[in-house]
Amino acid sequence: MITPSLLVYLAMILVATVALLVLILKTSGKHRRLKPLSGLGFVMIVAGIVLAGDPMLGYGLMSIGILITVVSILKVNKLRSR
Repeated sequence: MITPSLLVYLAMILVATVALLVLILKTSGKHRRLKPLSGLGFVMIVAGIVLAGDPMLGYGLMSIGILITVVSILKVNKLRSR
């Protein structure tokens, strides 16, 4: 059941996430843009936090998000070393 306090909590998470993404995109230089793969990983981590009521789903999404982000970081570092 969706309660008013849950809606407020979800709205706060959504606003914080959008603010963080805007901050990352606005302050980064040309060579430090947020890659789509990193963005997907970030969204999955936030979704895992939001859906933490079900531990399997929440921890699963956070784990997948972390793995996607690590792969993205390794991919970017590999491209810069060439």
